Amino acid sequence: MTTWLRDPDNPIIRPESGSWKNDRCTSSTATFKDGTCYFYHDGGLGSWWNGVPGFNWVGLLTCPEDRFDGKTFTSFKCNPILTHGRFCDIDRLGMISPRVVLVDGRFFLYYCTVTYDRFVPGTQPRWIKNIGLAISDDGISFEKCTDPVLNIDSEASAGVPNVIHHDGRWHMLYTLGPSDRSEGVSIHLTVSDDPRRFHGPTERVFGTEDPDAWDGNSIVTPAVCFDEASGWYYMLYGGCSRHWDYPAFYGLARSRDLRAWERHPANPVIDRGGPDDWDGGAMWITEFIKHEGRYYAWYEGRSAGRDRSEEYSPGAVKQIGLLILDGDPWKASDNGSRL
Repeated sequence: MTTWLRDPDNPIIRPESGSWKNDRCTSSTATFKDGTCYFYHDGGLGSWWNGVPGFNWVGLLTCPEDRFDGKTFTSFKCNPILTHGRFCDIDRLGMISPRVVLVDGRFFLYYCTVTYDRFVPGTQPRWIKNIGLAISDDGISFEKCTDPVLNIDSEASAGVPNVIHHDGRWHMLYTLGPSDRSEGVSIHLTVSDDPRRFHGPTERVFGTEDPDAWDGNSIVTPAVCFDEASGWYYMLYGGCSRHWDYPAFYGLARSRDLRAWERHPANPVIDRGGPDDWDGGAMWITEFIKHEGRYYAWYEGRSAGRDRSEEYSPGAVKQIGLLILDGDPWKASDNGSRL
């Protein structure tokens, strides 16, 4: 029986005391160029989302492509390669959810920008997220774009960009939800001829259907992989039955055009870990690729903390794990097996 397997060395990337990733290691993304795998992930220190001083940055790991196994990398000696912006910048608190795409041989690193909309001392700040972009010729030295590549209403929170070249145009799938959490998160699509600007109309292409289902409240953190052999785009997506962004399960969907998506009938196909596991609180799959016939999916795993039924329960740790699949994702899920 073919199914997704957790790597036995998980978590493959862990926080390092006294470093730029002192408190957490979260989202990751990978690409290949000139015989090298470039693997980026974000990490940070402090709890900026609770008003505690702290930031999120992006670091680089590499390995020769002919020795790629999804988990054995060398850390760049000058990490982090991207840091938070100035007080007035769109990423004053840093960047999360990086996604790298090669455009004419250049590295386009999209990421979710984080800043405060307003801050009153002694209260929890209202922070906002948008989509930013940094560009590099060598994958190491990046220049940030000053403005967001996607304009979002100030009352909404955007994140987790997936940028794909399809049918001669650039398509961005991203998550969107109201900042006040009055509604759940869903997946939206916008299309552009210029990968530096996505200022056209957007459309909601994937969201909740049954409010009583495992994904009935929010759809979060999509990771999209194109299978050239079959012509399908496969998407792994997190589902929340009652939380806003704290998925315990992942489902599988597929599409030919990135607009019309078919859910797998056996969803969900992946579970978080057990109560005492390092990924027993929640999981967010942030990268999904096919390389040399094998599928790799990296995910941010969060331990249970005080109570794993509580969204973002205190006392938890975030680390990065690896899932591997040999075979067709759709047929693997047809087997009725779930990780």
